Amino acid sequence: MVASVADLPATSRVWVYNLDRFLTDSETQSIDHDLQRFLADWTAHNDSLKAASNIRFHRHIVILVDENVASASGCSIDSSVRFIKKLGQHYSFDAFDRLNYTYLDGDEPKIISHYDLQEAYDDHLIADDTKFVNPLVKSKSEYQDAFIVPLKDSFLNRFVENLAPK
Repeated sequence: MVASVADLPATSRVWVYNLDRFLTDSETQSIDHDLQRFLADWTAHNDSLKAASNIRFHRHIVILVDENVASASGCSIDSSVRFIKKLGQHYSFDAFDRLNYTYLDGDEPKIISHYDLQEAYDDHLIADDTKFVNPLVKSKSEYQDAFIVPLKDSFLNRFVENLAPK
């Protein structure tokens, strides 16, 4: 059963899929429609899952599940992963990209490779307070409060030498 993000409790479970490229506006609309259809039929052990989704920055597919209604199980999680992989094949993106990150240059999202973080930091293209997407959020409350965090407070801080201490 499809819900809105606002209707889900703060404890709802979250999955963030990083795409290896930005989607166009029309792709975003189409994928959002596909997500709504998938979530409408998504079940765990024949129990409907109360779920929501959104696409952030044309690059992050976010799925949330209210596990107070029904818990996402191994099989239901596998089905969502298969669905995301199918989307990737259809729209030509990799949704399991773990080595490219999104940061905000003002309000504009940009992608940076893991391998370019240090050089970008040394060249002052990014700094301690540069906002990065945190794809590791696990709950709706974390998603709302810590989806965008400064580099110094992100999991990426360990990959950048000479970062100012917290």
